[in-house]
Amino acid sequence: MLETAARDGRGRLADWTPCEGLSVRSPELIVPTVGLVDVPAWARVVVTQAPAGRAGVVELVSGGTWFHPVDAEGLVVAAPQPGPTGQVQVLRVGEELAVFHDAGGWASNPTSAVPSLIEARRQATPGRLLWAPALGSPADYALWTYLGADLFDASPLLLAATRGQALTVDGPLPLEDAERLLGDGEEWDVQRLAQHNLEAARRELALVRHHIARGALRALVERRVYAAPSSVEILRRFDREHAHLEAAAATNRGGPLACMTGESLWMPEVERFRRRVRDHYEPPAQPDILVLLPCSRTKPYKLSPSHRHMQRALDESGIRHRVHEVMVTSPLGIVPRELEDVFPANAYDVPVTGRWTLDEGQVIRDQLAALLARRTYRHVISHVDAHTQEVIAPVLPEGALHTAEGRPASFGDCVRLRDALRQVQEADPAGKDVRALGKARKLDDLRALASFQFGPEAARALTRSAFCHGRMPYVKLEEEGTGKQLGMTTAERGTISLTLEGAARIAGIEGYRVRIQDFELKGTSSLFAVGVEGADADVRPGDEVVVLCGEEVRGVGVAQMAAEEMGVMRRGIAVTVRHTARRGEAGT
Repeated sequence: MLETAARDGRGRLADWTPCEGLSVRSPELIVPTVGLVDVPAWARVVVTQAPAGRAGVVELVSGGTWFHPVDAEGLVVAAPQPGPTGQVQVLRVGEELAVFHDAGGWASNPTSAVPSLIEARRQATPGRLLWAPALGSPADYALWTYLGADLFDASPLLLAATRGQALTVDGPLPLEDAERLLGDGEEWDVQRLAQHNLEAARRELALVRHHIARGALRALVERRVYAAPSSVEILRRFDREHAHLEAAAATNRGGPLACMTGESLWMPEVERFRRRVRDHYEPPAQPDILVLLPCSRTKPYKLSPSHRHMQRALDESGIRHRVHEVMVTSPLGIVPRELEDVFPANAYDVPVTGRWTLDEGQVIRDQLAALLARRTYRHVISHVDAHTQEVIAPVLPEGALHTAEGRPASFGDCVRLRDALRQVQEADPAGKDVRALGKARKLDDLRALASFQFGPEAARALTRSAFCHGRMPYVKLEEEGTGKQLGMTTAERGTISLTLEGAARIAGIEGYRVRIQDFELKGTSSLFAVGVEGADADVRPGDEVVVLCGEEVRGVGVAQMAAEEMGVMRRGIAVTVRHTARRGEAGT
């Protein structure tokens, strides 16, 4: 039996219970029974050819070697039975455990590591633990867990001991340095090195599990990979490949997203946001003046003192409803105002130096160029600092104004922004009734948010013949004529939470649907994975999803699993359901 307790990227806390009385939580270390060192008391999984019936220990019986254990279908668990006879029950575990043969060999070449691990993880499916023999050390457990490995074995630790190496999270130490830095004045031998390496592995895997539970595994990975150039290369290759990591990454989380290194620029949550802005997001159609603003330390931006000053200037211009506000930032590139409450725009944390790196500058230009290609503005005003202006100048249209001479949030610069907008209105009123535009703008912004969340087609279907009222982050979308609520935005996620009526409007559009067997959901409940037949490929943990039986809406809620998990997991919550419908109650 396998159930996932927490996820972070492809790292997970998965509870494996091969039989009653035996349970293991991944990521975990498998210790081979060899003569070099005794199996430590804390070990919960061993691989052996002669099971000893250890109480509380999963014994994997294999006729293979450390590097090439027999196929998972041939592995068995030796489970000790109660009573004085010490009899051993043998259980096959191929359905819950897969072996990535010679994982250490594949991983020694970063070029081959990417496709080989992706294929191993694909064949294993999320429904089985992936054991990576001969792979992993304290310095890279975080990395390999993040990329999809569940179980490691101690063979690299013991091999390092025979070579006179003490393993640490910063890489190996030769014996003489280990004695001087880690020892107690006594000489170390191979057995002492082996004991040290096993203990270092235990501590690091405990830390990895802790970071998964906190949703902070990526931050640990970025700290650890700098122990070896090959680890950095592997992470970069996986980040550029994008799909493997993104398919499992949550679209929302409770805490901040630390973006502290150059690697953060390509983490899956960040790249997904940029792709959705480039490929899904449709800017609001009403505003015809683009105003580019700086980011802020405080998230969402509107809560920062600097943005309050700039928003006051926009209000005083008298034409804020003509203005589309877009923040220029790293690592996201640009963040339209209507998306500032959406993860990771509402949660990223970066070091602020006032200077962009070359990679950051290119990302910003690419994102801004994509926006300008999708939407033609009558006027563009850049209200950013001088360095940022240099970065974005190559993609700005001819005639764009720059209104910040010092600090964009200073009194003088805010006055210049206000006056520039007033001058635009005087010279080019654009034939628009500002008051009428203000009434339509709220729906326009909500449609733009919906396009980012569900895609343009679903956004148009959801907001057709509808109106909205309220103020972000609490805006309600209602149907014209009937007043039926279709959805509303929330401060918790910054996205649109659907009602059954809203779900029915987009139920026929592929993207964010979960299909179940023919049973009725009851009240506010949880949809468990065992009842799911499948899900649209775009579904990620944290997404708003429509629950369907055939073509009939049975519920709506928030996905707790990625699409690839829902089709194979037999335990765990697939969707936290908010609204349910009986057969025939909700249309399509």
